[in-house]
Order: sequence, then C-alpha cells, then structure tokens
Amino acid sequence: MPSTLPPTPVPPTPVQSAENPEKSAGLPVTFPDDLYDLGVELFGSESAFQEFAAGLTKPRMVPFPAGKPQLQIKLLADNNDNTLARPPEYPARAFDDLQDGEVVTDIGTNIGDFCIGVFLARRAKGVAVRVLAGEPVPPTYFIFRLNMYLNDVPALSAAEFETMPPGGGIYPFFGAVGAADGEMIVAYSRKSTQNAATYPAGTPPKDLPSAFKPAEMKWREKTVPMLDVYRALAPLGKVGLFKIDCEGCEFVTLPESVGRLDLTSKETVRHFTAEIHWNSADPKRRQGGAKGKDSIAANVNSDESWRAVDKLLRNRGCPGKPTGGRNNGFEVNIMTC
Repeated sequence: MPSTLPPTPVPPTPVQSAENPEKSAGLPVTFPDDLYDLGVELFGSESAFQEFAAGLTKPRMVPFPAGKPQLQIKLLADNNDNTLARPPEYPARAFDDLQDGEVVTDIGTNIGDFCIGVFLARRAKGVAVRVLAGEPVPPTYFIFRLNMYLNDVPALSAAEFETMPPGGGIYPFFGAVGAADGEMIVAYSRKSTQNAATYPAGTPPKDLPSAFKPAEMKWREKTVPMLDVYRALAPLGKVGLFKIDCEGCEFVTLPESVGRLDLTSKETVRHFTAEIHWNSADPKRRQGGAKGKDSIAANVNSDESWRAVDKLLRNRGCPGKPTGGRNNGFEVNIMTC
C-alpha cells in the first residue's frame, strides 16, 4: 500500500549519503551538495541561501536533556538564535523507556534539538525509534536538516517512517503539523529563525504583533503544507511519545484529538510532553490588547478550545495551569505526563 504521507523535500535516501561538500565550501560548516540544494530550494535563490548560510554558527556540543544530561549533541543555529544557550527543557522520563519501533511525534521541531536528542539517546541504549517531526519555517527547517546530518540521523521517507526500517530515523516533514490536511501561511524572517508565525491560508490576521514589524527583519510569507497528525498516526496504532511545542497551536491541535487519538490514555499514548501557552487565555491579549502582542493566536483560538485543552490535560493527569509566568511575561509551562 503506498504511503499517505507527503514526501520529504529531498529524495528518500538520507542526505548523509552524498558526501560532496563542494558547494558549501567557505561557509561556517560544510555539508553534502544535496543538502545545499535543499537550502537553495527553501530560500528561492542561491544568493539568498548563501547570505543566510554565511550567518550560521559553528557547531557546538550541547548537553541533552536538561537536568541530568545523558549525552552531547552537535548543534548549530543562526547567530540570532539563543536555542544553543540552554539545553532542551524536556525531562528524560519523557523518553527513557521508549522501545524498538515506537513512534515519536515532534510538533514544532525548531532546529531539531529535541527529536535528535531523543533519537540519539535511545540509539545509545541500542533502541531504534521513528520520529515524525514537522517544522514550517524555511530557514529553521534547513537548520533542522543540517543538524540531522551533523549527528548522523537517518532521514526517513514517508514509507520508511510507516514501515520502520532497521535503525529507525526521523521523517522530517517540511510544513505545519496540526489536526487537518491543508495549507498554512508562515510569516518569517531570513535573519532570525526564532521569529515566525503561522496562520490559516486565506485568513490572515488583522495585524501582526509588534515584534514582527521591524523593517530590518525583512518579513516574508510562504504558503506551506499542513499535515493531519492524527491521520498520519492512525495506521500505526500506539504512540510512544507525543510531543507538541508549537507556540500556541496546541489550542487548535489538541482538542481535535478527541475521537481520533486518545491522548488521555497512557495505553494509547504512553508519554505526553508539551509546552502550553496559557497566556492565550487572557481575553485582553486575545482581543488584541496588550498592544496587540498576541493577535495571531486570537484569530484561531477560543474559550472553548482552552477549556478543551485544560480538560484533556487534567484527564491525563497532567499538572494544572501555572500561576507564575516566564518567557517575557507570558504564562507558559512545560509538562510531561
């Protein structure tokens, strides 16, 4: 039966197979030519990609996970990204007992620090897992793929992800991962992979947060595919670890799991870990208050969705909504349950 998942932007063979780093000579890090070609495809021109790639950091070893690191992963980012200043915040109990062939989702992959770390940590114990990882921001997705290469992580095709090849790997989906198939618009900067926002195609927000408006950031828009994660997981049965960290999209994605993937059942989904942005529950921010800083989330979230997420997490036994705040004053917390 043919795969129902979209193909990766690169042929099924892992990018590691093409050790011809001629095109990337002179950049902060060299990599195979087919990965270079992917960068040109994502950026739309070789000159735009070269300008971005010239600003990449040198790879550095980063401990994984936070708290009690099990290993070091080789990561790089762009010079405006502080991801490397801190190790991933998810605890080892989220993945320490994953077994051969188990499925992991990474919704909101960023530069790949979490899913690469989980894959390597289990591989070090002789365990092979398969990961569905989605990232919709073009420059961030490129860095994710580059970090996979630097850590010798196989890039799985859609069919390989579904059938689980020996050794496992990561299916690196370029696009948004949510609760329906379709398209999303991503507003992003080529200068900083940390600044981006997504919203449904055809329904742009009334105004962008002030952080998205500086002229020097040269904001761009790109329409990217969106993958229905519940449809993708349906043929695979149980999930070993469901991780979601998508800067607010959890209030759109998680409520749609009802009747499709029982996230409250630890038999169906053994581990669940998420970054929950409870600040979206503030009506003033939702309605464009607080100087409009959260107006994008306002257009896709609702009181009903917030109540649904709260109910889902409580039914699973997750901790309740935090009372304190972090992340520039937003109420955000990471929970593993």
